[in-house]
Formats: sequence, structure tokens, C-alpha cells
Amino acid sequence: MLPKMIPAALLAIFLAAPALAGDITVSDPFARASAGKAEVGAAFMTLKNGSASDDTLLSASSPVADNAELHNHIMEGDVMRMREVKSIDVPSGGMVALQPGACTSC
Repeated sequence: MLPKMIPAALLAIFLAAPALAGDITVSDPFARASAGKAEVGAAFMTLKNGSASDDTLLSASSPVADNAELHNHIMEGDVMRMREVKSIDVPSGGMVALQPGACTSC
């Protein structure tokens, strides 16, 4: 039992720590478990741009998924729908919260 717990514990520690990509800091990352037999999931995080220039998130990838896409959420009537987007702008000195139910610029 213990050997199986070690990778899970290491993964939890890794996900809890902020990550850097150039002047972009990734913080508060988490993923929700898929419901039932669903084969899709979602990951959320906050991106902070510490540079003097705007930046753009162009793609996503995951070692545990066949593909990863960038999405936004929109309301259509009473239904929340996900729509793929080509990119997500991260303004200079600003941040973007990729959170459940929205992709919100802060």
C-alpha cells in the first residue's frame, strides 16, 4: 500500500507548488475528478504575468490525457456550455483565473 501512496503524495506536493514559465506564474492548480463514466476532465489554475509585456496562453497539454484544450464557459439560456478558444490573453502585470464556470480576467 505504501509504495502506491508515495507517487500520489509527490504529485499532490508538486501540484500545490507554484510553477514558473518565463514571467508567468501558475498558482492554485487543481483538477476535478470526472463524474461516472465520463472520459473528460477539467483542470483549473491562476496565471499571473509578472512582465511588462502582455502574454498569451496558446495551448495546453497533460501527461494523463490524450488531448488538452483551452475553453471558456458561456451561458446559453439556462445552460452553461464550454467553448474551445484558440488562446487566452494574460495582460502585463495582470492575472487570469481559469476557474470552474468561467475563464475570468482579473
